[in-house]
Amino acid sequence: MRPLLIVTLAILLISVPISAPRAAETVVAALPEEPAGLDPHLYFDPAASTFIFPCYQRLVGFKPGGTEPEPELALTWRISDDGLLYTFVLRQGQVFSDNRPVNAETVRASFQRALGLGRVQRSQFPTLADIQILGPCTIRFVLTRQTPDFVHALASSAGSIVSPGASEQTPGYLEKNTLGSGSYTLRSWEPGREIVLSVREDLAGRPAIERFVGRFEASPAGRLEMVLLGQADAALKLDPDQSARLEADPGTDLVVTPVLKTRLLALNCRRPWLDRPEARRALALAIDRHELPSALPASSYTNQTAPLPRGMWGVRTDMAAPRYDSLEARAALDRIGRPDRELVLVVADTPARSRDEARIIVNHLEAVGLKVKTAACPEDRFETALKAGEFDLALVWRRSRLGDPQTYLLELLSSDRPGGPEGNTAFYANPVVDDLLRRAGSEKRPSPRLRLFERVQKTAVEDTPYVFFYQLNELAGISKWIGGADRNPLRPLVLPLGRMTKAPPREEELEDDPFLLWY
Repeated sequence: MRPLLIVTLAILLISVPISAPRAAETVVAALPEEPAGLDPHLYFDPAASTFIFPCYQRLVGFKPGGTEPEPELALTWRISDDGLLYTFVLRQGQVFSDNRPVNAETVRASFQRALGLGRVQRSQFPTLADIQILGPCTIRFVLTRQTPDFVHALASSAGSIVSPGASEQTPGYLEKNTLGSGSYTLRSWEPGREIVLSVREDLAGRPAIERFVGRFEASPAGRLEMVLLGQADAALKLDPDQSARLEADPGTDLVVTPVLKTRLLALNCRRPWLDRPEARRALALAIDRHELPSALPASSYTNQTAPLPRGMWGVRTDMAAPRYDSLEARAALDRIGRPDRELVLVVADTPARSRDEARIIVNHLEAVGLKVKTAACPEDRFETALKAGEFDLALVWRRSRLGDPQTYLLELLSSDRPGGPEGNTAFYANPVVDDLLRRAGSEKRPSPRLRLFERVQKTAVEDTPYVFFYQLNELAGISKWIGGADRNPLRPLVLPLGRMTKAPPREEELEDDPFLLWY
């Protein structure tokens, strides 16, 4: 039956415009934007990261699909008891693409280069005071104060280790060239069309993917067509309304990656009535959290229940947020009493959807007898209100820059950082939470730190300074021939080329989907 099926499908589908997959060692990706340059110490944007990360190593990286640190160029590291000294032991035998060795001296030179260019110090390493050589493969970083996200900063593009040979090249050489110790190197760049990376010829233990082609297509529709027609193995940053076509295509997977950007409602804990946890819990019960993103395509968001977003190290996805129960909310409000004033809900006046989301919140709260008025503000006025605490409720976005849970929870919940769009917007203060965060900051062992993060999240959910709504997703279409393409929530435009494979789908997939016999 099977040969007959193949022949029959070949006859029926001969006109389907799907090109044969490219060679197994080559991956082509349809990308939304061309980078301005590839110098890892100058360009931190997603377009540049797509090509920078495969070509350079960093002392640490992240485990697949999340933000838990793991060794990369370093074998191990240790942190001093006071949190000011970070000592790394490097892997031996690592070599840059210009044949220079990677050692403590070249790592220090790379960081000195990055700091000397002026952009890195302000953004990634503001507390770095000194870099000391303790041995040929041992290096120490000295900080001016405790910096919980320092290891996560080392995993960023700014932490990429550049060969000292870059200083011997003409100014701007790394704008259009690469000099790293990563598995790949820049092979060609055709402006406006594509960038090609290839595996280094001197590399031992070569990855399965030997060639990567990043092809630029600004239109999401154009990128989608490229992957559906077999002109690309992956199409990144697709629109949510393209999900149905991807799900219907037998040769392509819809891959959804939650990114570290979340939507939440801050309840101002300094305001009368809202300073009571039982009042905040009653208010949270009155809001249907699932209705807020209901107008969005289902693939564009992930419901959030815990303070930490999905994909971040330490998140508890099984944590139960207050459920929607208007009857229980009304009963609780009858018991504790309602405020004797209108609650003010502030929201940025752009995008337009913000007003729609505010209207949903107001409708739910008014349904249980609360009086609420909305104040839509320009962005600058909105930020001023958040910093000054001139609101009862505030509909805000939160984003994690480096993916460190300690820093994220400190900014969200610490009483030392009150107010503002990037601080403790709810003006929440709980000495227990402050103490747990301090202990987590001084704890060096991963497992005890995770337990402390769990207790922080559990306490915050019980105290309800925020109502957590949803987290945005980044969508991609990836050929079923591709394996191991789990993307990092901080860098959804970076494909993990070193872990990826390319091969026909498994036998059982072929039998389940006869179309793939032809594809």
